Amino acid sequence: MSKISANLHNRAPRSGLEVMKKRVGEVARQRFYNIWKRVRAYRKYDMFDESELEAFHAFAKGQCYDTFVKLFYEPLFCVGEKRLEKEPFGPCRHGVCFNHVEQLDLTELEKLDLDHKYPFDDTMDLWHEIGSERPRQGRAWHAGINRQMLCHLLFGFTSTFRSHSADPWATALSLRCNAPVGEVDKCHTTIKDQKGWKVTEHMLRG
Repeated sequence: MSKISANLHNRAPRSGLEVMKKRVGEVARQRFYNIWKRVRAYRKYDMFDESELEAFHAFAKGQCYDTFVKLFYEPLFCVGEKRLEKEPFGPCRHGVCFNHVEQLDLTELEKLDLDHKYPFDDTMDLWHEIGSERPRQGRAWHAGINRQMLCHLLFGFTSTFRSHSADPWATALSLRCNAPVGEVDKCHTTIKDQKGWKVTEHMLRG
């Protein structure tokens, strides 16, 4: 093999890795945006003007987006099922994991769903409840709210290893697999979020 051919051969894996990194980045950004769409669609009480929701989005993106996306480039795995309230996580019986450096496609990553540690609806309801203490006209999204904690509860994908921690600043999002053949078998908790963790007024009030 000539020196030029050898150089081309050596560059090929790096080119493939760059393509994979780009695709992983696209998935990560879409996952973040999906949570934002869920927040925006939660118009149960129509508490805030559109401009205030956009202001919250900008703040949350500034607080959480870079860390959120960056973690998708680390080895990812299903943290396992949550069997009963306050019971330790059971190991994933399906061995679902993803490492963009080692895998050639996104099949395993697509099997991993994000679960909120603190139920999404509870966080949104408490946010709106605290906000409703202010007059509707001119109400700011962050009125009476710990802004950093609110963003963390909704977008805080900070580590895949500490999801069982009682520390409210531990990761607020966990990865669980959705892939097993049997619906009952999968670790992902679908729309119900995790049970056994309760967002409190003390956590969210600023």
